[in-house]
Amino acid sequence: MDAFLAERLRTAGIPFFEKTRVESLSHPAALAVTDGGDEPWRIVVREADDSTRELTARFLVDATGEAAVLPRTLGLTSTVDGLRTRSRSL
Repeated sequence: MDAFLAERLRTAGIPFFEKTRVESLSHPAALAVTDGGDEPWRIVVREADDSTRELTARFLVDATGEAAVLPRTLGLTSTVDGLRTRSRSL
């Protein structure tokens, strides 16, 4: 994770997880034309010690870079090929 972003999260008291791998990611309305209401995202991650952790969140920040975990899970195609940067946002 970008050191600047990690430090900002720590300062704000926002939890973040380093050295983890997303095992599964789901949202009831992720592929529907709706705001999803109050349903949270459900995420299962595997940590460096091979343990798993289940998380829920009202929104996600995908900081996976080229891995593009969230866009791939949602079946979105890349639009960065013609750009001078490899940054993405949803």
